[in-house]
Amino acid sequence: MIGRIVTLTAVVLTLSAPATSSSATISATSNIHEGLAVYIAGAIEEGDYKAALAAARQVSKSGTHVDFVLDSSGGDVVEAMKIGDLVSKLHARTIIWGKDLGKDPKAASKCFSSCFLIFIAGRERMADDNYRYAGASKEKFPVLGIHRPFINPALNKRLGLSDAEAAYSRVENMVRDYMRRFGTPHDLIDLMFTIPSGDVRFVTKDEFKTRFGYERPYFDEWSKAKCGSLTPAEAQDYAAILAERIMSGNEKHTPSRVSEGYAEYLVKKNTEVRACINGAILKHQRAVLTSEK
Repeated sequence: MIGRIVTLTAVVLTLSAPATSSSATISATSNIHEGLAVYIAGAIEEGDYKAALAAARQVSKSGTHVDFVLDSSGGDVVEAMKIGDLVSKLHARTIIWGKDLGKDPKAASKCFSSCFLIFIAGRERMADDNYRYAGASKEKFPVLGIHRPFINPALNKRLGLSDAEAAYSRVENMVRDYMRRFGTPHDLIDLMFTIPSGDVRFVTKDEFKTRFGYERPYFDEWSKAKCGSLTPAEAQDYAAILAERIMSGNEKHTPSRVSEGYAEYLVKKNTEVRACINGAILKHQRAVLTSEK
């Protein structure tokens, strides 16, 4: 896939989102969030794939599985698809942390345009809307947004109409193929290509969950076969136990409707399942990062 993208780059130079204020900062650490991950913030530009790969290696060497935390208004679509292919090869999670706009209205998290292409490549895609409290109510503001790509205007204006049509057709076909690989509903792809490049169509957290799902199907089926899982009833009970422990501030608290032995059984089983999955992911990611160029 990356080879095809490189070929396309040579033909159309670059694909960009509407102009953004700053180039991307890519690192394994963040001034805002704890923990190592590949943090991508700002406009995506040519060369960012190499920076993302270097950050992923730094995270992996620490003994932590690689996640991608995104906060970008878009940028170079070709580079974004290369990063998305890296996310896919690593079977990494993609995460967008929504922010409290009541504290700083200008600090809104976002993943628009080409950033959306990176986000959908994750094995698990987690996006929390930005929010602001208005009295007792909580307003939510989407972090996801889409529009159609466009050819760099400096190149596009030099093309004749037929060449411009042919170039855009190649771009559109590649982006459509890429999005279908990651389970994007066909009607949403069609809709995206009706949105002018200067506009944004927002996608809420709830809409994304309904149309895409939180976890990609292949990973859910593989993890259950590889490491087992809680039954649906056990998962419901575990979630209730965990919620009450968080609310009480007591990590040993057991709800009255379940026995202490059953609660600890669920905690132990869930811990073993997660450790199995995380260990398998870490092993796979290390192998990929050793060979990736």
